[in-house]
Amino acid sequence: MSLTDKLSIIVVGYGRWGRNHAATLKEIPNARLVAVVDIDERASREAAENLQVKAYSNVDEVLEKETFDAATVATPPYTHADIAVKLIEAQKHVYVEKPFGFSAYDALRIKEAAEEAGVTVMPGFSQRYIPVFKAFAENVKAFGRPRLVTAIRESKGWFWSGPRIGIIPEQGIHGLDLALQVAGSPPSEVAAFIVERKPRVDEMAEIIVRHKSGTITEVKCLFGAPRWNDSASAICEEGEVIADRIGRSLTIKDKEGKRDSRIIFEDEGNFLKPALKDFIDSVLRGEEPPIKLDEGVRNWRVCDAAYKASQKSLVVKL
Repeated sequence: MSLTDKLSIIVVGYGRWGRNHAATLKEIPNARLVAVVDIDERASREAAENLQVKAYSNVDEVLEKETFDAATVATPPYTHADIAVKLIEAQKHVYVEKPFGFSAYDALRIKEAAEEAGVTVMPGFSQRYIPVFKAFAENVKAFGRPRLVTAIRESKGWFWSGPRIGIIPEQGIHGLDLALQVAGSPPSEVAAFIVERKPRVDEMAEIIVRHKSGTITEVKCLFGAPRWNDSASAICEEGEVIADRIGRSLTIKDKEGKRDSRIIFEDEGNFLKPALKDFIDSVLRGEEPPIKLDEGVRNWRVCDAAYKASQKSLVVKL
């Protein structure tokens, strides 16, 4: 395949975010949306009517009746691994939404299945494509080794419904992914404090990660905050970079005080679109996607280590 071809693709899961997947794929020139799958037949029928595509209630049925190249998985996290592995074993390329499974074990299952099948699988950490965070990651590279990287996600609301996996993989995972991405070195030790609002319902968490380079990353997440906060900062050897998603601003300072600039970004738009486009282009080119399988596994290893560290009041070595 080449970039002049069209990738035939299905969407599995037509909830709030799955609807965005389907609508976005209709906007990408080298994608052809073939079908939508959802166990809620009303949702799948709605997709068929609105998008003029086929509708199915399960993955087995669509594999049996449709010919397609790839799929996006936007179902609840506890279903990610089983659905992704089934598609991968059928030789389909797959974009798997965050948090890329329900545990590090799930993430490894997806990775190993993809490597054995020889197909392209991209973890869906699409918030890397938010303009202010993309610029943050690019600018951090210009200031030498990051010494301290911090990511904060504070939400005014509560988002608990259905089987849960905790505040870190569900609400803090994008901040964790961004912090680990810009740290630029494998994590080696994890400590954490996690507070529950009631048994098995997390209210807030703080994770501290030491990297092999000596870099420290901190990730903080909180439900029921007085205001929304989605930000990141990096103190590097040669300067500091601060990103504020809510204020759409990037502040850059060098250690000599010669550069102190603030960039204001336009509305972030549909950041899922460049993520899905990169996935599709990677499949068509036969290249590894920009977000690697190992990064999905790494994020989950840190999540699992954080819960273990908090429960047992210890530092977990990776």
